[in-house]
Amino acid sequence: MTPPQDKEQVFKSICRSCHGGCAALLTVKDGRVLKVRPAPDFPFNCGQMCVKGLATPELMYHPSRLLKPLKRDAERGSNRWKEISWA
Repeated sequence: MTPPQDKEQVFKSICRSCHGGCAALLTVKDGRVLKVRPAPDFPFNCGQMCVKGLATPELMYHPSRLLKPLKRDAERGSNRWKEISWA
């Protein structure tokens, strides 16, 4: 049975925003990460987390985030790009 989509859920995960690999608790609602907290019971990060991991939702959903690969389409500094495939 699938849980209701409008309910917040908390998932255990590992943060990959830096090399540390801290345990994290992700609060998710409607398929969107709302909040990242350090997992208090993990011996590596002991309930602490760096600012990179805590800022994950802002980084994931920032309006300027690149979602497709781009290739420069003119001379350097012209700020002209074209979409290319991932392959």
